[in-house]
This record gives sequence, C-alpha cells and structure tokens, in this order.
Amino acid sequence: MACVDTWLIVLLILICLSLSAFFSGAETTFFSLQNVRVQHWVSRGIPNAKRVAKIKDEPDRFLATILLGNNLVNTALATLTTMLTIRAFGEGGAAVAAATAFATIALVVLGEATPKTIASRHAERLAFWLVRPFETAERILYPLAMLLYRVASVLSAPLGRVKEKKPSVSEEELQTIVQMGAKEGTVQKTQAEIIHKALGLGDTLASRIMTPRTEIQWLEKGATLTDFYAAYRETAHTKFPVYDGEPDNVIGILYAKDVLREVAKQGLKESDEVTHLARQAHLFPENKYADDLFVEMRNQKTQMAVLVSEFGSIAGILTLKQIVGAIVGRITEETEGEAAIQKIDEKTTEVDGGLRIEEANEHLKLGIPEGDYETLAGFVLDRLGRVPKEGEQVVYNGTRLVVGEMTGVKIERILVSKA
Repeated sequence: MACVDTWLIVLLILICLSLSAFFSGAETTFFSLQNVRVQHWVSRGIPNAKRVAKIKDEPDRFLATILLGNNLVNTALATLTTMLTIRAFGEGGAAVAAATAFATIALVVLGEATPKTIASRHAERLAFWLVRPFETAERILYPLAMLLYRVASVLSAPLGRVKEKKPSVSEEELQTIVQMGAKEGTVQKTQAEIIHKALGLGDTLASRIMTPRTEIQWLEKGATLTDFYAAYRETAHTKFPVYDGEPDNVIGILYAKDVLREVAKQGLKESDEVTHLARQAHLFPENKYADDLFVEMRNQKTQMAVLVSEFGSIAGILTLKQIVGAIVGRITEETEGEAAIQKIDEKTTEVDGGLRIEEANEHLKLGIPEGDYETLAGFVLDRLGRVPKEGEQVVYNGTRLVVGEMTGVKIERILVSKA
C-alpha cells in the first residue's frame, strides 16, 4: 500500500511539474505575441485567432490566472516533494533539505527555464496549441484569481492610478517595422519610402508644402474669357483663386475644366465674364497639419484649400495633388511644359525654382539644411540676400546653383551642377 502511495505522489509531482511548465510557457507565449500580428491572423480568419486575440485584449485576467495557477501548482509540488523525501529519508533536516533542493532544481529547469525558452522561440505556433487548454484553466481559476486581483488593486491604490492603455503600435515602432521590412526584402524600397512619407504627413504643416501667395495665379471677379485664356497660357495651373477687390478677399475657385466645358456647351465669347463659374472656396489655417487637412478636404469634396495666415491674409493654396505628391513625389501637370527636374548632362540638372527643399535634397543629394525658406528659389534668395539676375550663382556644399530663368522677381529655373 505504501508503494502505491509513493508512486501516486510521484505521479502528482510530475503532473505539478507539467502544469508549472504549462503556465510558464503560456505566460511567455502570449506576452511574446505582437498585437499587430494577432490582428492580422483575425483578419485572415485563421482558426482560434479570435481566441488568442481575446486573451491579448484582457491582460489583467490573463496575468491573474497565470500567477494563481503557477503559485498553486508550485506550492503543491513543494508539499508533495517534502512528503516523498520524508518517506525516503524519514523526518528531519535531511528530508527538508532534499525536498528543497529537488523542488528548486525541478521548478527552475523543468517548470520555468525550459518551457519559457521553447515558448520564446515558437510563440506563434504554441499560441494556437495552448489557447484552448488555457481557456479551460482560466474558467476554473477565474473566480479566485479575480478576487485576489481586486484585493491587490485595493492595496496598490495609494500608489496611483493605472496608466491608460497605450496603442498597440506607436508611429515610431511602425516606422521601425517598415525599415526592417525594407532591409529584409519583405517590403520594397519604394513602398517603404511612401509609407515613411505618409506617416510624416502628421508632422508636416500645410504651409510647408503649399504654393505660396507669391506664386498664385489670381483672377479678379469679373474676369473675361480672354483674361482666363491669358492666365491659363501663362501657367500650368488648372485652378485659379478668384478675388473681389483685393487678393485677401477670395470668393471662389475657378476650375479650368468648368470654363472649357461651358465654352464647348454654349460657345462663350472672349468678352464674356467667366468668374461666375467659380466654385466655393474652402479656407483653412496655414498651421494645420497636412494629414488633417487632407481628411477635411476629402470630406468637403474639394480639390483646393486656400490657406490663411494668423493675421487673416492669404498665405497660399494647397491641392490634393500636392498633398499626394508629398507622399509619392511631385506629380507633373499634363499641360506642364517643363519637368520639375530635368537632367541636362552627367554633371548638370535643370530644376524648377519652386522645387521643395525636401525633394531637392532627396533627388539631387544637396544636403541643404532647414531654414526660413521652403523652395530651392527661396534658398538662393536667402543666400544672396537680394533678388538675383539671370546667370548669378550660389555655391553651397560643393554644388553650384545658377539662376537660369527669371520672370520679374520670381526665379523660374535653376541649373544645378557640381562646383
């Protein structure tokens, strides 16, 4: 009978070790899983993915179950080990020492280190194997586990409230994931650049990518078809702000396609007024972030935003195409005669004066720092300290910037070459 009891104790010890390994492995497995990865499984409809997501969504309940389960089986293991050693060595210090040594080694090696090592290496595979057994353990232990958790919450209340739950993935972490994907080849370099720029919209003010006031092609209220044709020939723009009296009083946006459609439909005369065709102008503060502005423009179904400074004057205009261009690169108008960046030879490139510093640095490797300018023309003006003449140049960081074409005080084209 004593032999049977001994083997029963041994069996119970093995069961306790197995349960200890189970709880330790489950802890490492589910804590190792990334929430983004789990949500990806759910979206693909992988079996048991929702069960895994439920455990991840309730970390307090999960942790309470793990702690209670581990403590119960570890305590039981220590008790059973002591009983076994007393049978083997009799009562006394030797039995207690043997029980302590065996229980400690068994728990550390078989109940903690080994299962946690395996779980950390194969977390995704083990999650689907462990989720159902863990749910069973959770149902059994939950009432007592939550009671203990609430007691712990009351005792820890003086230390302060628990911080709000953080987002699963921060913007910085997402940037890192994309960079790692590009480095490992799972994300194409072009895709990584687009994602990086798209995320950067949240930190980009609309004023940094807008067409500044000085480059706007205006039409005054009452402008005729002849005036429209003159403005249309002069620029590649297809949308023109219409003002009444002074440019700061914008009353609408005239779309070239609306005028041309009206010409085709009714045969307008060159002396006919066309600004009555202007659509509503949508005004926004220039210090609005580009991503927020994009959403508002889309919701209001407008392709152009008129940006207003803090003093109430018109600072510039911004189109949806420009915002998209900030992500995927500049989009050239179909009617635009010259490209923003045009390679002349191996050493020389001709660029639009309105080319943004970010684009110039990206495509031409100029290394121009941030300053009180947004465009390459602005940088030239900043370095010279005055309005240049055609042929004047600026040398910076081993690169020569030559003013190639001027229209009044506006720098139209710049020749970029190595000094």
